[in-house]
Amino acid sequence: MADQGNSYANLARNAADLCAFLIVCEQGQLSAAAREMKITQPSLSQRIRNLEQSLGKTLFERTPKGVVLTRDGHALQRQLHDPLTELATRFQSFCDGPKQERLLISADFAFAYFWLLPRMPEIRQKLGQVDICILTSQEPKVDRVPETDLLIYMGSASQAGPEETMLMREKVGVVCSPDFKAAHPEIRTPADLMQTPQLLHLNTPSRTKFWCSWSEWFSHWQLDPSKLGKGLILSSYEIIVRAATDSQGVALGWRGLIDETVEKGELAFLMPETCETDRGYYIVAGERGTSPAVQDLHDWIVQETGIWRD
Repeated sequence: MADQGNSYANLARNAADLCAFLIVCEQGQLSAAAREMKITQPSLSQRIRNLEQSLGKTLFERTPKGVVLTRDGHALQRQLHDPLTELATRFQSFCDGPKQERLLISADFAFAYFWLLPRMPEIRQKLGQVDICILTSQEPKVDRVPETDLLIYMGSASQAGPEETMLMREKVGVVCSPDFKAAHPEIRTPADLMQTPQLLHLNTPSRTKFWCSWSEWFSHWQLDPSKLGKGLILSSYEIIVRAATDSQGVALGWRGLIDETVEKGELAFLMPETCETDRGYYIVAGERGTSPAVQDLHDWIVQETGIWRD
């Protein structure tokens, strides 16, 4: 094995130059071989010189009409032509063979964590051998990459394009842990929440206007948000939900995202009031085209979220 390792290492050092050598043999001219390899003629000449120096042998004689193989050049060509040609053919066949399809979904943190992740076993079973990549950011529509196959984002109906489909309308209630709810029977209406110091706020970028805030929620009920008590500001919705389940405060709860957490008994709606806006989650296919797998997943997500659309 040690000898074989040395042979591989020696071949690796000279592989590119050997391929260049065989292409020059085939073309008979450095200029034609350089065009075939899509490199400059001086670069190709340097490759041949490197190979000759490595072997300690002259492989070509330069003539006004091109290059001519020397005796050593002929010997090397006879040794390498068939095996390297077969190797190149087999490698190209491997490269051209069936490729594992990859599907990239861009979504915000909350949708990815609370909706996509719990359904990933179903999605993987549905898509079979397709690799799935989920790219998350606070603003997926702004941060999406060209490779995106499906984009899921929170936006307004007025800004959604004709090719974008609403998945779920923004409906926001108030949630807390069952223990917190039991310990605070006095909190029964939006007005009762105004002075609590235990509101959990989501700190979103200043340019983000597509998530309902406590200020908007209280304004919906004709309450002055400037009179809100102090609360806890956190950077992601997942952390807010964790803090709420740990009885550290009261959070806004997006219907369609936190319902399973409520069903498990980890959260409870503190009151029945729900604020509904003209915003919602939208889905749209990426710019690079729609494969059957992408279309199937798109349609499945639309179907699965249908209960929250109206």
